[in-house]
Amino acid sequence: MTEYRALLADAPDDPCRAYLLGRVTLDVDEAEALFQRAANAPKPCIHSLSALAFNQLNIGQFDDALTLSQRALRAQPNHPTFHWTHRMILEALDRFDEALADFRKDKLATEDLEEEIYLLARAGKEREVKQKLHELVEGHAAAGRADDGREQRRSLEAMLAYVEGDKQRMLDLAEGVSSPQTRFARAATAGDLETAVAALADLKGSKAFSALLLSLVVRRAERVALADELLAVALAAPGEAADARRALRWAAGEVVPSVDQALRIGLPPGEKAVLLTALGYRFPERRDSYFALARKLNFDKRFPHMLIQELMD
Repeated sequence: MTEYRALLADAPDDPCRAYLLGRVTLDVDEAEALFQRAANAPKPCIHSLSALAFNQLNIGQFDDALTLSQRALRAQPNHPTFHWTHRMILEALDRFDEALADFRKDKLATEDLEEEIYLLARAGKEREVKQKLHELVEGHAAAGRADDGREQRRSLEAMLAYVEGDKQRMLDLAEGVSSPQTRFARAATAGDLETAVAALADLKGSKAFSALLLSLVVRRAERVALADELLAVALAAPGEAADARRALRWAAGEVVPSVDQALRIGLPPGEKAVLLTALGYRFPERRDSYFALARKLNFDKRFPHMLIQELMD
């Protein structure tokens, strides 16, 4: 951070240097001021517009977020991060036809079959969902991997059942699916804690917020020692950004954030919904504030949407 401060001090009128310092500072007020400064410069740093859009999304101000995101995309229509932020905002606003159109413009996203099927389903395009699932099975069969195709289809159908709120159908479809993500979602939804813990260990990529979520489920079942173990797993998870590490320390009670800090910390909406739910349990006197924003940010209907709702009810 010292290096970025020095760079900005050398060229205080450079909007891109202001933006870069805004990205690394942990002071949310300073970050917001730097992004505003970069966005409102005579030659603005366009990345700052997307950063401001993400900040507005992050506090549940979806309409303001959309205005900023549209400005960023008009300036740089092919930027994948801008598309990712824009699409989340559209999903939060239940504008799924537009989110689907944006998905198809984003060259990095178009190979994400689950995301495409999710958006198609939310946009009410059932015929296209069925066609995509049929093509998936046929493609795997043609490549000599028919069993893989059928299993992936079941996993996607389980996701769709969950999105529709049909928990039992999700559990039935997901039974026996080998993917760690599906196994974890099924076990956590079913309350099968031992299987969920085993599947957590096999999850690919970041697992910190999955571990935090599972710790809440386990603690609710009065398995205190196991909950503490899972919280330790979350804290020790490698590869988390500075904001995520700070948030996890809050959830563990190592540091007590102010309400403003907790509500404004920059995390992807799904992770932030988990964090705020955890903070509501950790600091019950602040629960109303934390749960109110968590409910707004829990807009993705895929797992763990229903589980987060249940934890807050």
